[in-house]
Amino acid sequence: MKPVEKPASDNSKDESKPAAAPANTKAPKPWTGEDLTSMMNDYFTRYDLDGSGTINTAEELKQLCTNLVVKLELDMDVATIDSKVEGADKEEDWPFKFEEFKEWFLATDNFAAHRSWKNGDVEDDDDGPPEDPMTQGWLLRGTYKCKMTSEGEFDMFEFDFKLHYEENDVTKLKERMYNDEKMGYEEIPGKAGSKPEYKYFGLHTITGTVDNANKTIEFTKAYDVDMDKSTKEPRLVFKGKQAGSHTEVAGTWEDVETDPAADAVRKVLGMGTKGTFELVKVKPATES
Repeated sequence: MKPVEKPASDNSKDESKPAAAPANTKAPKPWTGEDLTSMMNDYFTRYDLDGSGTINTAEELKQLCTNLVVKLELDMDVATIDSKVEGADKEEDWPFKFEEFKEWFLATDNFAAHRSWKNGDVEDDDDGPPEDPMTQGWLLRGTYKCKMTSEGEFDMFEFDFKLHYEENDVTKLKERMYNDEKMGYEEIPGKAGSKPEYKYFGLHTITGTVDNANKTIEFTKAYDVDMDKSTKEPRLVFKGKQAGSHTEVAGTWEDVETDPAADAVRKVLGMGTKGTFELVKVKPATES
């Protein structure tokens, strides 16, 4: 997906008024990161054995899925892959064009690869803490679930993110873009003969650092739902420390954006301005 262009500035708008909440008239269309989309497209082309621009045989689909499972380090055995390929024979959209295949493969009840995967991601296992936290990072690499509670009458807010360190620097988290699907999207029609693009209203980045000596982490979840840096939107800062093991963190969070305009996004997400959080590494489900 190409980045959405930043809208032209409108000097006539009243900066004193809070920004309106993004329109959310459509069911969420899952956003996928550029690294994952590009990698999947490369594999799709490789296993389109007849050059038709589609995956149209069970053999093509099995080879494609098997290699993606290996590349993405998904905890899935051959029997499970076979059963999902057999199930695809019953799909109404068979044979698959690339976008159709991508959404089928990434669906929760199929292969459920993390949509913010980036090149270089390597998962750590849960056999034990790192032998040398100072050179490996005290928190294991992998997918974590963050459970947030807010002060006041708000529902618990949860999100997943992949925790990986920058290459050769285990004090800095790899920066990633994500999307909160509940905020919806807008379809932008393409020119004649071209595919539409999508503007997502829950876009945000997560950046952070860890202190491996003291086993603490600080990370920021910064929203930019309209791709306009001048708009005031939530900027959540999380500060936590080890809570029992090398895969668990507990701490507090606070939205450091004080401009009332950020309330529009908070309202859609259903969160307050501060609270507590827990961070736990997600263990892959064992497939049989």
